Amino acid sequence: MIIDGLFDERLLGLIAAEFDFPGESGWRTVQNDNQMFRRLDPGARIGPASQLYYDIIHSRRFVEFLSAVTGIANVIPDPTLQRGGLQECATGAWFGIHVDFNKHRSTMLDNEFGLLTYLNRGWNGHFGGTLELWDAETQSCVLEVVPEFGRTVLLRHSDKSFHGHSKPVNAPDGRPRRAIAAYYYGNRPEFRRDSHHTTIFYEPTRKKAKIVRSVVKYCLPPLLVDLAKYLTGSK
Repeated sequence: MIIDGLFDERLLGLIAAEFDFPGESGWRTVQNDNQMFRRLDPGARIGPASQLYYDIIHSRRFVEFLSAVTGIANVIPDPTLQRGGLQECATGAWFGIHVDFNKHRSTMLDNEFGLLTYLNRGWNGHFGGTLELWDAETQSCVLEVVPEFGRTVLLRHSDKSFHGHSKPVNAPDGRPRRAIAAYYYGNRPEFRRDSHHTTIFYEPTRKKAKIVRSVVKYCLPPLLVDLAKYLTGSK
């Protein structure tokens, strides 16, 4: 489900301004063959506007709203923000096509769906970073969602919920792609998942991403490659 205008623009503007508030100590850079982005560590200090957003989406009224639109009774929010929080993709960053982890790492409750709100004013699809929804059977993208300011996405989790943004961020003014996210859980015996897995990346796009990065590595001058590694904190 894609909802525009669910949250007040003034609140979202304040959240966007808080991205630099935690400082470098609160951020964690995630980079490997499948992804490159940074997110705020669980438990890191967040600004008052971000906290208000989470107070809203974790409230009884909002959780009841989510239960109503998803048909999942007794949805359980996660105030600890495991795998959620503030997320940022700088120029060149991407997130390979994948299905999310299926259980909370501490409570082992089932991951039912994720909720994220984008914070990018005037974002154009040509800037990269569009949310791609993939069909596992046809191995193709069936929908791209532009991460425009104020756009909220409710994404149901399943073993076939392939999504991500495989096109690297490349905004002409160098600005990053930003979002604020959270996950919700359930404990439904009839749908309980016995096995546990972390993020699973989609093999066809993993191969494509490796090819693209190999081309970049061998075609760019070594000085530019080293500069990119330095700026992203990679080895």
